[in-house]
Amino acid sequence: MPLVRRETEQSTEVLWPPPLVVPHILEETVEVPDAFKCPITLTFMREPATTREGTLLVGTSCDLAERLWHCSYSAAMCEAGVCNAGLTYDHPAIMRWIEQRNKDPRTAKTLRAKHLSPNFSLRTAMQTWIDMQLHELGIVS
Repeated sequence: MPLVRRETEQSTEVLWPPPLVVPHILEETVEVPDAFKCPITLTFMREPATTREGTLLVGTSCDLAERLWHCSYSAAMCEAGVCNAGLTYDHPAIMRWIEQRNKDPRTAKTLRAKHLSPNFSLRTAMQTWIDMQLHELGIVS
């Protein structure tokens, strides 16, 4: 797994993977799952970023889409009913939002760029979905 955060004396640096490549034909011809859409722009996320702060949900169970969308704990913990609901947005969209408002658009809690991390679980699920859709359309990459 790639290094996500590197501690330095002054701050924590987040290393972001490159944006997902989404062929326009997918966005034009295939219904994109809501879990893959940014709640700010309502478009397919290319750089899913999750907040570190969320609501700890105890006694609830997440389905797969919810787990990929917002959980930062393991699937086993989600199934056990303990789930950290860190929220996911497209990185450029949430950065613009933070610059203008300094608050999470869903929770209204203070939010800073340093509170964001790549959502690797969702990114992997999105890449798998892209690959499957291209295969079904007969476009093999």
